[in-house]
Amino acid sequence: MTAHQIAESLRPTRLVRGWRRSDLLPPVLFAGFCNAAFAEIAWHVVADGLTATLLNGLAISVIVWAAFFLGMYWLARGDTRPATRLDAAVCGAALLTFFLPFSKPSWVGLTGLGLYATLTSVRGTDARRGAALLTAITYPMFWSKQIFWLLSDKILPIDAVIVATVTGLTHTGNAILLRGGGQIFVAPGCSSVANISMSLFCWFLFNQYRSRAARPIDLAWCAGMSLAMVAINVTRMSLIALHPERYDLIHGEVGATVASALSTAVTLAVCHFGTRHGDLA
Repeated sequence: MTAHQIAESLRPTRLVRGWRRSDLLPPVLFAGFCNAAFAEIAWHVVADGLTATLLNGLAISVIVWAAFFLGMYWLARGDTRPATRLDAAVCGAALLTFFLPFSKPSWVGLTGLGLYATLTSVRGTDARRGAALLTAITYPMFWSKQIFWLLSDKILPIDAVIVATVTGLTHTGNAILLRGGGQIFVAPGCSSVANISMSLFCWFLFNQYRSRAARPIDLAWCAGMSLAMVAINVTRMSLIALHPERYDLIHGEVGATVASALSTAVTLAVCHFGTRHGDLA
């Protein structure tokens, strides 16, 4: 691409002439998120019912909702530069993925548009922070799940090993053999990976909110937080393995709610105290 072609791509087109980047990017990113999340929300509506799904935040973590609205707010007010031909072209390409009747292309398109918005926003501005947050949302919502499914045959047995070690039981692969006979399996939904992904994303959210530069000590905080997520999840699975007669209570709605609330509380506490200090980004 020649210098002249690059300059031409950065000129406002007739279509977006008079528009600012803050007029163009947020609506497209909003549409992308809605379309990407729709499949998961619809699945939970069918499985759990509309009322339960609504009460559960549309099956999306409160941490993700906080990041989404904060990111949209920052992006909408943060970049008043005129929209360019390149902006319009990238948004158009992203919209093509959003119109497909599948969620995965939407997540890919949302990631690409978010990265573009982040890299082309002025460093240190609200627009860059907002775009970075909206891009990061795709990690716990999509990319970590894809990585998990690729490596699930290696990850699930690790959870089983930890539970077997804690409880003194034996295991075979991702199956834990119970004392009274029978066995339970560590299913994908029971893995610690989802909680770890959400906790690391929450750390990023706090860093962006406080305009904080990353420091080496952050690795220790994040490692400790991840270990706490594993401990909470392993404790729940160990209780199921030791008291299978109470499976419905521990694994059901009550147990899931308690484990989720405890994981969220620990995550928020660690992120709050761990990001209180640091130089501005």
